[in-house]
Amino acid sequence: MANVADLKKDSLLYSFPKLKGSSNYLTWRNNMESCLKTNQVWEICSGLRPKPDEPLPLRDMIKEDYLALPDKTARNWKEYKVINKRYKIWADSNEKATNLIRRYVNETIQSELGRLLNVKIIWDHLERTYQQNIVATSYSTTSITCG
Repeated sequence: MANVADLKKDSLLYSFPKLKGSSNYLTWRNNMESCLKTNQVWEICSGLRPKPDEPLPLRDMIKEDYLALPDKTARNWKEYKVINKRYKIWADSNEKATNLIRRYVNETIQSELGRLLNVKIIWDHLERTYQQNIVATSYSTTSITCG
């Protein structure tokens, strides 16, 4: 995973409060979405660019090792290179987006995210967890005032 120095060097960072919970989720979400778009990783986060198939049998193989495998040909190698490149681009962007989100959430939420490595899963988890609480709180307040 990229370290903080790499993240600062390779990403355009914003200055906005970290996600603390439902109380600042909507503002955080809008700021975070802008940050992810500016850093050209929003499509992965939103699911517009889903995770591609992983290259088989391994990622980043060299040609000689690949062709030494049973039933592998030069034609297979060309297909493998395309799949490997597509996966590498996605994986690099996914890591960048994941690191950006982790940078802008508090320590409690970082712990909650645990070992989640797919940014789409992280984004959906945050949406489910903190958007639901906002809707529930709004409904509860409306019921009390209107009822």
